[in-house]
Amino acid sequence: MDLTSYVDRNSFAKDSLTHFFNPVFQTNPALSTVNISSRPGLLVNWTPIDQLSLTATTFSSRRGLGNFSLDSFAGEVGVRFGNAIIRGTYVSSRDAGQGDGFAELASVDRGNGEFGARLGDRENGFGINAEAFIPGINLGIFGRYGWYTNQTLGVSGQTYSLGVNGLDVFMAGDRLGLGYGRQLSNSALRQTSGNPVPDVWELFYDAEIFDNLRAGISLQQRNAWTETYLGFRVRYDLVWNPLRRSGQ
Repeated sequence: MDLTSYVDRNSFAKDSLTHFFNPVFQTNPALSTVNISSRPGLLVNWTPIDQLSLTATTFSSRRGLGNFSLDSFAGEVGVRFGNAIIRGTYVSSRDAGQGDGFAELASVDRGNGEFGARLGDRENGFGINAEAFIPGINLGIFGRYGWYTNQTLGVSGQTYSLGVNGLDVFMAGDRLGLGYGRQLSNSALRQTSGNPVPDVWELFYDAEIFDNLRAGISLQQRNAWTETYLGFRVRYDLVWNPLRRSGQ
């Protein structure tokens, strides 16, 4: 199951097909690093009242069924205040060997001539996710903060992002967004290594050009604004209506 469909949801910074292009705005890096992605497991959603939602899941840190083990847990509490929602998420899992921790993690000495994270390291992630919609001007506001810790190595990293979305700006159903974010990073280790600040700002526009056809364009600057990227995407939803026999 895709765990990102159940935790760390956001109406303005989530969907890679209609929202921001850059992954830092799609799922909190402090959570995705701790295996919040597609994983086999069990999940329960409970909404006792409209203003409160609770989610709990146990899952395998590794994707393959041959390595299946319920060695991970995630829980989330969501609270709604009118047009605003705040979600808090906690995850505990094991390193799956993907090398997806923050970049400076590779420089941490773990002894015996080895550096960086290793398969099976215990990892924890915590994230706060907030969004609000202002109906009068069709404007959405969002913000995220995340904290990641490799418990085995005893080192941590932080991440954050914030931005806005304008809806129905030039035509019905379009979306104009601007955001700023910082990838998961440890400031002290980064300064020691001399690496650039892993930040990004992005301006995107997405609209329905024809029925079932959407197109989007993105302008980004990354790594202390030293790199510029221009991107585009096209999405077509195929609607299939099976033929009906006469008389049906």
